[in-house]
Amino acid sequence: MEKTTGAVKIDAAPEKRRDGGAAHFPLMISMKEKNVVIIGGGEVAYHKASLLAPYSGSITVLSEEFSEKFDGLDVKKIVARGADIKALLGKPFLVICATDDNELNNEIMVHCRRNGILCNNVDVLDSDVYFGSMIKAGTLTISISTNGLSPTMARFTKETLTGALNRSFREMLGIQTELRTELRHSIQDMRKRKEALDSIVYDPEIWSLLDDGKTKQAKELAVRKLGEHQ
Repeated sequence: MEKTTGAVKIDAAPEKRRDGGAAHFPLMISMKEKNVVIIGGGEVAYHKASLLAPYSGSITVLSEEFSEKFDGLDVKKIVARGADIKALLGKPFLVICATDDNELNNEIMVHCRRNGILCNNVDVLDSDVYFGSMIKAGTLTISISTNGLSPTMARFTKETLTGALNRSFREMLGIQTELRTELRHSIQDMRKRKEALDSIVYDPEIWSLLDDGKTKQAKELAVRKLGEHQ
């Protein structure tokens, strides 16, 4: 059953979709000043809260009961149940429905859609927001998602990529970061700057030094080769 409000079409009974929401666009967004509300106090809710805690400065968790794991997180916990939850929601940036009550999760999701609030519903594949599997390697962040269709494949992909992101890769990232900062002053043309940085990242001699643990020599060689490139 579908309801409409003005020109906005609302699915009042979200159902699982086999395509996994192909319209979803991967987006890196600052959560620093965004309010997040999590519905539920169990293991799934805790997992979502722990993922967001390093990024969001405001996380409120609404639930009848809370896992003791929440005690170690910097979140605001409010005891709430049923109809009281919608009254306490307000209008946050993101709502996460993570209770074991599918009907309540769907009801909150519909409420969010009607009020222009982004929602992640752990019960369905057509949520507004998905949580991808994440890899952090220094300043590099990689998010992996199968749009909810195969968590196993997402986990396998993460393990495969993590194995490839060895110490040499992280050292090269550091070299690229330093050189890019310097080249902004010495090379004004963006195309030439890109070509210069590409010449370093694709240089087998520099990678060989990094693989041998000779980071200092690799950096020195990169600087010399940039000088020749210019």
